[in-house]
Amino acid sequence: MSHSSIPPEMGPLFAGGRAVQFNHAEGDRLKVLGNGLYQQGKYAEALDAYTEGAKNDPLNPLIYANRAAVHLAMKKHIDAVFDCEKAANLDPAYSKAWGRLGTALYALSSWEECSNAWQKALGCLSKPNLTPAELALKNQVEEGLKLANEGIIKNADTAKLAPARRLADLNLATSPWVRAQALEEEKIQEIDPDKIIGTVGEPILPSCVFPLVCAGSAFKDAVRELGVLSMNQTTRTVSSLGEGIFGMTSAGAVFERMTNAILIDERVFYVKDPHKFYGFVSRQYNFENLAFRGLVEGGGLANIKKEILRRLKEEGWDSVRPAISITVRYWIFQAYWRFYLYGPTFFSYHLYTRVIKFLQWGRAQWPGSPVSECGSSFKKEIVRGVMRLRLQLMHMMFDAKYADEVIHIFTLRDIFEAAEELQKATLAHPMPQSSNGPPFGWVLAFWASPLMHANNALGFVFLSLGKEGWINQEHKDQSHGHFLSAYHYYREAALSSSPDDPNHALILRKQIECLCHAYQPLAEILPICSRTQEVAPKSLEIWVPPHDSGVAIMNNLAQIMQFQEWCEQEVVEGRMTLDKMDKFITPMMGVYEDVSTVRNPFQPVLFCRDRDGGTNRMIPIVPVPPPNTLGEPEPSRAKN
Repeated sequence: MSHSSIPPEMGPLFAGGRAVQFNHAEGDRLKVLGNGLYQQGKYAEALDAYTEGAKNDPLNPLIYANRAAVHLAMKKHIDAVFDCEKAANLDPAYSKAWGRLGTALYALSSWEECSNAWQKALGCLSKPNLTPAELALKNQVEEGLKLANEGIIKNADTAKLAPARRLADLNLATSPWVRAQALEEEKIQEIDPDKIIGTVGEPILPSCVFPLVCAGSAFKDAVRELGVLSMNQTTRTVSSLGEGIFGMTSAGAVFERMTNAILIDERVFYVKDPHKFYGFVSRQYNFENLAFRGLVEGGGLANIKKEILRRLKEEGWDSVRPAISITVRYWIFQAYWRFYLYGPTFFSYHLYTRVIKFLQWGRAQWPGSPVSECGSSFKKEIVRGVMRLRLQLMHMMFDAKYADEVIHIFTLRDIFEAAEELQKATLAHPMPQSSNGPPFGWVLAFWASPLMHANNALGFVFLSLGKEGWINQEHKDQSHGHFLSAYHYYREAALSSSPDDPNHALILRKQIECLCHAYQPLAEILPICSRTQEVAPKSLEIWVPPHDSGVAIMNNLAQIMQFQEWCEQEVVEGRMTLDKMDKFITPMMGVYEDVSTVRNPFQPVLFCRDRDGGTNRMIPIVPVPPPNTLGEPEPSRAKN
């Protein structure tokens, strides 16, 4: 196999105004050196040798595959994945690259990806006259593939949370981002400037159409430019196309715009043909990464930081800025893309964590540096956007995978700390103002939404602790306080969400659940039921069924109305009062805080429990339409 030629689709390549240079002989020498160090168990030294080799010969798949072996030995699975993908992209018939990719993904519990990688490896090994090493690899892959397929079956419910599956039958004509565009002018007229976020009293936030329009525009531009660039790969050169939404320049701005959309409102991300789309994305990434000497395959976070500091000293910001940009943006894209395809995975969690650590390092390294110098990658909004995405993922994973499966990665306390960190970071950053008032899409995306998700996660933590008191008698006396704390945070979350956002109604429902668990009077509960009925119709203007959020809103509304009618009838007939909670029932609604985190969106009945633990009673409810019911999950048993 030849590694010395540049693929023709790369075209003329320049980085920082200079042609990209290759030194194949030096790259090969360093590869051989790395091999020897690896055999001696000197992994850190081998890593450095391979990393220097990749700088000299960046299109040599052997270097990346061998360095991936070092990453695997050091349990740096994220870096192993990127190196293996690079090697397999450069040489699709490279069986070792596919095999090691499967191994890294298996360690990250990315079952579907792992299975796909090992199947590719077997495809490369389906030839006569295999060497002993190839036969051994084939046997290992076949055994691993069985385990990966078992993981797929075990995590089938979690995989259903992937947007690519939930939105498979989406009607684009009635999609939320299309509806948002049609409703934008109307929603502008509805804004009450005296009741928006940042004013005195309880705010009523502007419509969720504003971030949807902003994110939808960025995503549409990215997809359009991606298609144009993919059709002109043999003639394009790297050039600056001007300021983006974060004040940053990039070649084609594809990853900038695409990740802007994800950071503003990831719900606009929709791809009809993921395979074709990812083919375009891969070609664009290969071009920009090589042209700007990106650092995704930079040999691990420590080496990436060292290389940035070296380049900055020798070449300046004009060289470093685009390298940081493509690296950070591609990390963000990959973390969300894997969630989009496969649902909540440890891969996405670890990659978001890496981005946060890297951005926080950059902000500490160059505090106060202007965007014109270091680019937009280290802006506070981007940091908060990634923190929000990671927190949502943690919340979802803890709920969907059960605590026992994630506790070795993070605990309920980690969710609490991540939520508090996001909350503090948001409150510490003053909102932007202009002569026309705050830019609503921007404020909702980077101030209101982080606060909503932070408080939402805190509510989830305390609700989980309260429920845990039911099964752990030592903590039973604390449950009442936990339920009231959860209600407080859910109330704050609702105040930080647009009334027509589908999360708003679901958060109101969680408030009802918390108050019922804490045996608070109906006088406090029923107004929240009425509020849910007020906001649902506005939300359905945007989130039109059969979009899963629209279906969730309708089911939620039907159940809340049924619950409210039942309670009011009990009051009329004298069995209950508005101010007393004697033997009142607790609705076990089985609904979780964010539409994207719902493992079991709705039950066909509301399960109720007498205050003194008597026999459960049930209120029959007919969902609209009937859902696939799985029942409410058990309380978490995570260490706190």
